[in-house]
Parts: sequence; C-alpha cells; structure tokens
Amino acid sequence: MKNTAYLILSMVLAITLISACGKDIDKTAESEVLNLKFNDWNPDGTPATLYWKDVAKMVEKKTKGRIRITNYLSGTLLKFPQTFNGVSTGIADISLYLLGATPGVHELNEIFDIPLLGFKNYEQAFRIYNEILNEFPELQEENESKNVRILSIRPMPPYWIHSTKKNIKNPEDMKGEKIIATGYYSSMASYGGGIAIQPGPADWYNDLKSGFVQHIITHFTSYGIFKLNKVATYHTQFSDGGCGNSGMAVLINLDIWKKISTQDRAILIEAYNWYQESIAKADLAMQHLFIHKAKKAGHIFMQLTPDEVKQWIDTGGKVAIEKWIAKTEAKNKPAKKIYEAVQAKIAKYNEL
Repeated sequence: MKNTAYLILSMVLAITLISACGKDIDKTAESEVLNLKFNDWNPDGTPATLYWKDVAKMVEKKTKGRIRITNYLSGTLLKFPQTFNGVSTGIADISLYLLGATPGVHELNEIFDIPLLGFKNYEQAFRIYNEILNEFPELQEENESKNVRILSIRPMPPYWIHSTKKNIKNPEDMKGEKIIATGYYSSMASYGGGIAIQPGPADWYNDLKSGFVQHIITHFTSYGIFKLNKVATYHTQFSDGGCGNSGMAVLINLDIWKKISTQDRAILIEAYNWYQESIAKADLAMQHLFIHKAKKAGHIFMQLTPDEVKQWIDTGGKVAIEKWIAKTEAKNKPAKKIYEAVQAKIAKYNEL
C-alpha cells in the first residue's frame, strides 16, 4: 500500500510539474513580441497608404500583441526598385510589391503581369488572380525559392495609355518614342518600336512634363494620384478590363514567415486581404473621379474597338504569351497549365 501511495503521489507531482511547465511555456510564447517592419514606397497620406495603420492595429489586436508592425512609408525603408530584393534579404519584413517591377526574379508569377489576357472587367481579374494563386502551389513555391511569399494579391485597376501629345491607336503610333512601363508592359510598349523606361513613380511627372517621355502605361488612379493630369491629356482605353492589370502583392520575408504560428499566419493573411479588398474599392472610386475630372478638363479620350484591340494582341500580345510559356515550361514550371486555367475561368465567368 505504501508503495502504491508513493507511486500515486509521484504521478500527481509529475503531472502538476508538467502542467506548470506547460503553462510557463505558453506564457513565454504569448509574451514574445515579433516586431515587423512594413514598407510602402507610396507617399504618406496618399490613398494607397491610408489603410496601413488599420492593418497594423488589426494584426496587433487579433494576435493579442504577439505581432506588432511598424509602417515605413514614402520609400523611407525601400525605394520602389529595391522592394523585392529588400524583402528577400530582410531589410523589410513585409512590403507592398508590384509584380513585374523587378525583372528576372519571377517566371511563373509573371502571369500576374502579362498584358492583354482578356479580362472582361476589374472584378473578374480580382477573382481570377486570387483563385489561381490558391489553386497552383507552384506559384508560392517559386516565391519561396527567392525567400519571399505572397500574403495577398489584387490586380491594379485597368491600365490605359496616357500621352502628352496624341492618342495611341495602334502600336506603330509609339514608334521611336519613350513610354513609362513596368514588367511585361515594357514589352507591350515595344510592339510597334517604342522604347520603354522604368523610373519610379516620383519621377513620372517631371519625365512627362520635360518631354523626356511621351507616354505612360498605368491605371487612372495612379495617374491622378501622381498629378499627371497637367502633363498627359490624351487617354487610350482598350476595354473595361483595360490593356491589363498588373498584380499588386503584399510580400513577406520567408524567414519571418517560418517563425510565425499557423494561427498568426491566418491573421496576417486576413488583415492584408482586407487591405486589398478595401483599397480595390477605393481605387475604382478614385478612377471614376479622375476620369470625370479629365473629361471635364477637356482631355481627349479614345476607346479602341474590338478589332483595334485585336491588332494589339496580334502584333505582340500573342507572341509575348507564347514566349513566356516557352521559357517558363523549359524550366519545368506549369506556365501553359496556368495560362489555360486563366482563359477557362475568363470564359466561365463571361457566361455568368
């Protein structure tokens, strides 16, 4: 009996000790604070930056203080061209990133940057971008090979061509002229012999005003925010879906991602998805406002016909897609499968 009593007492003590240790471990985990640096090159106070304080508060509240985010805006941590490499190397832990802004870092993820994919409208592009990111793990695997991961993504509002002296009806209209364009939109600029350059947004106004460049391929929201209305008064629209919609992602450093619990990862994704949905609504509202102001100011608008859009696709769009598929498939990445999935989704949603 004594031995039995001793054994029971020993077990109770052991369980109590383990329980106490477990509680200590839990408290330690909860008391650890992960301080993260968030980067955005957009000027502080512009619409694109207004949600970051809310995101940081949301994350801190839902993680019960385990994650705290400090926002670095106006390019104070990373300038626009430095964004991807800055997140990959850990200068910033999280950052806004325009897919295509850093040539050469992606192959498969370039699907989020290819022009003239055929989206009917912005809402369709938003839905499809998120679906393929979730359905094709190879996209995140490619990001992780560069030590980053996409937390959230949205398409930019429909891209137009904005010009200083004339509307652009076909690719040859830009022959010998300079066009501000990023990623695959640089190749689009060259379809008819144009010359693409890629300055940061802060330089757009002066480059257009000085005549150093004559055109810019971007969405109307960005056009208005950077006050290009005084220097580029000609606008070429392809369709309600624009000539394309570059993907705007929120990237996180992979080393940081691995330190975060599954629960807190879900909170980060939720918070930055909320941002994407919120800014998308704001972007479209601002786009309508800036278009209205431009029309009121007497700007010249040109809406391309379906046949004219087809000319752009036949001149360079198809070639760019074929080249992308060939070079990416050569590295055993399923570019064709993803492209076909995008086209199938477009056809499906067009019928709704």
